Amino acid sequence: MCERKKSYCVLKKMTLRSGVPQHVILVDGESEIIEWDNKKDADGVAELFNANTDSGYEYLVREI
Repeated sequence: MCERKKSYCVLKKMTLRSGVPQHVILVDGESEIIEWDNKKDADGVAELFNANTDSGYEYLVREI
């Protein structure tokens, strides 16, 4: 059986005005999901975005 290669994406967690959380997957300029081959790189991007958010959004890493 083939072993599936792991990849990771960054999610932006927002809260709608109704109080319901909504998750949005980060995409590039061509609306393609941005993927990282290792979790360390994805964590670094999420950490950078969390440090620079001024809207209170939270950025999370998920395996895809």
